[in-house]
Amino acid sequence: MSIPECQFSSIALKHPEAFKGNSIVEPYDYGTKEICYKRIGSRAGSAEPLVNELLNVEYPFDKQPQLATYVSAQVVDGRVQGVTFSTHGVRTQELVLSSLEQKFGKPTNLITTTEQNGFGAKFEVIRASWAMPNDITVTFQGAASRFDAGLVSILTSAARAQQEQKNRQLLGAGTPM
Repeated sequence: MSIPECQFSSIALKHPEAFKGNSIVEPYDYGTKEICYKRIGSRAGSAEPLVNELLNVEYPFDKQPQLATYVSAQVVDGRVQGVTFSTHGVRTQELVLSSLEQKFGKPTNLITTTEQNGFGAKFEVIRASWAMPNDITVTFQGAASRFDAGLVSILTSAARAQQEQKNRQLLGAGTPM
């Protein structure tokens, strides 16, 4: 990674044993002065090398990306193989789509659907995808799980395979009904 790990809190520095293997309390300072990454769950604060994991990318308040609300990086075999970020949903989807088109060209697939929330309000939702050279896929959902939260994913085939494997594990771990 070309960005550093985020700074640990003073409590984590004084009592690192309290944070080892703790998947609930993270050892990092709140806020950051530079762009950095945080390890997730029990790997937070670990000295283990980055091999196969998802990282949260944190930004200083004054350097927040304009179109993204939450950024993560997917590491596969020690290399960043995917970046995913949330957007502000349908209210900025045209701007996000335009930015993606400037970067990646016209999408391979583009659809707009009309969807409705629980109160009966209807929204046009844009979905687009790009099949890039070198087996990179870019996907955009103007609204993902909510109308105020969209999603952009830029993944290599290695990142997609890792996600599919994790999904299979999650589905296999469920209890049959």
